[in-house]
Amino acid sequence: MDELFHPATVREGDKVFTLPAIKAVVRQTVRQALKGSSPAQRKVIEVAQKIAQETAIATDNKAEEKPQNITDADRAQALAVFLARHGMKMVPKND
Repeated sequence: MDELFHPATVREGDKVFTLPAIKAVVRQTVRQALKGSSPAQRKVIEVAQKIAQETAIATDNKAEEKPQNITDADRAQALAVFLARHGMKMVPKND
């Protein structure tokens, strides 16, 4: 488990910085999802759904009950929170 938090060097354009390995992996997965990778998109959506469920459980303070009827708006909000936690944001696609 310690490996998840070891420093990893990340390059973004001209910037080079260090992040915990797990955060670097999450950022890369989100980037791949935004570029159209179906497996990465599925993983990001799965994680966003789990965050939405955990948030709903914590809000209700009833850990034994699973939230029902999670809406697309709930998923979008959870994804936005997930991206914000990792220093990213959703940008609307202009078609």
